Amino acid sequence: MAGIKDSVSIEEQVYRKILDSKKKFKKKKRAASPTRVEIIITGVISIFILLFAIGAAYYYNIFINLEYNIQANLAQTDTQLQKRKNLIINLGTTVVEYTKHEREIFTYLGELRTATNGGNSETFFEDIQNKFNNNDQVSAILSEDPENWEKTLSGLMAVAEQYPDLKLSENLRAFMDAILEFEESIAQLRMTYNSSVNEYSTIKDQFPGCIFAFLFRREEYSYFQVDEDTRHFIPIE
Repeated sequence: MAGIKDSVSIEEQVYRKILDSKKKFKKKKRAASPTRVEIIITGVISIFILLFAIGAAYYYNIFINLEYNIQANLAQTDTQLQKRKNLIINLGTTVVEYTKHEREIFTYLGELRTATNGGNSETFFEDIQNKFNNNDQVSAILSEDPENWEKTLSGLMAVAEQYPDLKLSENLRAFMDAILEFEESIAQLRMTYNSSVNEYSTIKDQFPGCIFAFLFRREEYSYFQVDEDTRHFIPIE
């Protein structure tokens, strides 16, 4: 009987150990399995990270695009300013040269009339030839008979009056029209530049763009500012 009792007690001990092991395994399994709250928190964090990554990519591209627009508008403005400078230099030189040429023509026409009325016509005729040796039309007229002063005078007057559109006033008007056209173009480009700066600054300073602008260390762009004197009207006296 004692042997039977010992064997039963051993079996009970083994069985109890098995039950204890199962209970411990279930407890460990429960401890390892995430709870519903943990699943929700993990999901929220994952969604937040995903949205942040999408927002970062979106705003980075937006900032780059707007900055390139600002730089392009600024470069176009500089190009027009350079063209205006070149125009002023070239047309200004042309107007000055033509002014000098026109003044010489009419000055010598007046002197030519004086010479035909009793001046030293021979010396004066040679002087005119030297002065206008670069003008083909005048040179052709002066190469004719120097004794025929009436014909020479008429020819020179025809040269002076042949091109009325090339008078000094017309040159100055064309010069001012070209400058005005460039000024209007430059003003339009500056307004476009200010608009692009406004769009960039608005997105950069608003939420959530300000967060990504801070993270990406985006630059500040200022509006085009006029000189202080420009703000005050100066009447033409």
